[in-house]
Amino acid sequence: MFRCSLNNLNNLLFGRNAIVTGGSRGIGLEIARDLANRGANVCIWSRNRESNDNALGQLPILHKDQKHFGIVHDLSTISNNPTEFQDCLVKVKNEFGPISILVHSAGVSHNELFIRSKQNNIEEMLHTNLLSPIQLTKPFLKDMMKLQYGRIIFIGSVVSEMGNKGQTIYSSTKSALLGFSKSLSKEVGHYNCTSNVIIPGFIDTDMSKDYINQQLIDSIPLKRIGNTKDISKTALFLIESDYITGQSIQVDGGLY
Repeated sequence: MFRCSLNNLNNLLFGRNAIVTGGSRGIGLEIARDLANRGANVCIWSRNRESNDNALGQLPILHKDQKHFGIVHDLSTISNNPTEFQDCLVKVKNEFGPISILVHSAGVSHNELFIRSKQNNIEEMLHTNLLSPIQLTKPFLKDMMKLQYGRIIFIGSVVSEMGNKGQTIYSSTKSALLGFSKSLSKEVGHYNCTSNVIIPGFIDTDMSKDYINQQLIDSIPLKRIGNTKDISKTALFLIESDYITGQSIQVDGGLY
């Protein structure tokens, strides 16, 4: 971790505790860095120790009370190994205390025609992309309700809106997040808790690298692939907003 000077503290998320799943790379890492740059304490939740440690080393420390730590755990195993999941929750509580910002960025995609889809791939996508955000949100909601402050962000996908050959299950999991977030926002709004979905288009990450070609770029009105900062800016906008909830915001360069 590196340190930098603290400027204009009033504009930062000073003292807020945040979890970013999938925070060791790509969109999640960009959001984790931006949260840390605003003074938040950040927990990076990912499944690989080396990448988790590397990501933590990139988070700035702005003030003496700021701290970051990592949870190494495969979210797709929550249903099959609830004890390990509960242990992770205890670690978060002991390290941070109440969580008020939760960013669900972890995701997995197996690209295959539905008729040829493998059961283990289907289950991994369902557990990682849909069930784990639901199961991870629930235990932290009480914290947010007691604090009278909560910000929940789900990272969706443009294929949930436009569909895509070979991504039937993946797009289904991302579509389901829209309904979950919309309904959740109506249940927790009176506790000053918001829930929103960001719908990225094709972003320059490891997950989308197999799709990026000139034909795709030409189909995007802004004529470029998105970058992780495009998504992180939107996430921080929603986290710092007090009057936006139950929304899905497309950040896709006008693709759909």
